[in-house]
Amino acid sequence: MALRLVARESGEWESMMKMIKMKDGEEEKHGGVVFTKKRGYDITRNPHLNKGMAFTLEERLQLGIHGLLPPCFLTQDVQLLRVLRNYDLKKDDLDRYILLMGLQDRNEKLFYRVLKSDIERFMPIVYTPTVGLGCQQYGLIFRRPRY
Repeated sequence: MALRLVARESGEWESMMKMIKMKDGEEEKHGGVVFTKKRGYDITRNPHLNKGMAFTLEERLQLGIHGLLPPCFLTQDVQLLRVLRNYDLKKDDLDRYILLMGLQDRNEKLFYRVLKSDIERFMPIVYTPTVGLGCQQYGLIFRRPRY
């Protein structure tokens, strides 16, 4: 289904044939396209594969996630603006750190897009000195294990 569409659009039939030989749940990155056997809920819970509401209707149907996400489509640019707005509403650096680490746990593509948007602004939050405070408060900010 989704494999055929990606392979047909990109002309990468060899990669598709390798994909058939892959074990269940394995992933392969090839030329910016990720081939995976995961479907449905597993896609939305994997931060490497999750695009949030940026999945198109066709992708949602083929990956079995239609109905698991809100019924609207937002580009990564709009998602970036929303994250920046939420970031600005946070009162201290530890809250900003928690916001960004939660984003990394859900959607890595968007997380790195946020960091690249203003690297000088975000690096002190995800690196020293704030990460040291995060380590000291680890028991209070822990949400779930990293994927």
